Amino acid sequence: SGLPERGNRYIPSEATQIGVATPQADFHAVGLAAFMPSIGGINKVGIGTLAPSHILHITGAGRSTQAAWDTSSDERIKRNICDIQNALASIMALRPRQFQYIEGVKADVPPEELGFVAQEVEQVIPYAVTTVPEERLFSGEVIKDMRLLNTSPIIPLLVRGMQEQQAMIQQLLEMVAVIEERLSIIGELHP
Repeated sequence: SGLPERGNRYIPSEATQIGVATPQADFHAVGLAAFMPSIGGINKVGIGTLAPSHILHITGAGRSTQAAWDTSSDERIKRNICDIQNALASIMALRPRQFQYIEGVKADVPPEELGFVAQEVEQVIPYAVTTVPEERLFSGEVIKDMRLLNTSPIIPLLVRGMQEQQAMIQQLLEMVAVIEERLSIIGELHP
């Protein structure tokens, strides 16, 4: 069919290159990129950074044309599964913000960003925030306790919060129906 076969892929142990025909190292990329050899058994790859702090660390905007980022979610690999409680209270405690990054943090700084401040989210959903030492890309300054935000845990909170709200709306609709019925009866008794 002309399409590549689907299945698992691996990076061979020979030299790997991005944007260069003849690699000069085990991992050679044109532009700002780095391969950090095994540290404690974990290799790290940086794109847009020479000091990756995670297995894959990308600084800058990424794009996927025909792919999605899937996360393992099979119930067979989970335990202690239960419903989220008081999601609406957690959602109400979050503070969506509009802000600007300070100069030197991002290469392409849009005039305004929308999002959250990790320290504020950490007070509500502590497991959504990770602290790592981070070398700022453009200034070289080291932030020893840089906060990283994983917004994925917010999605189930939003869904559960909507369900809680819908239950409240349903209760209010039932109360309104009872009130309307009683008003109708009163109106018939006292025309």
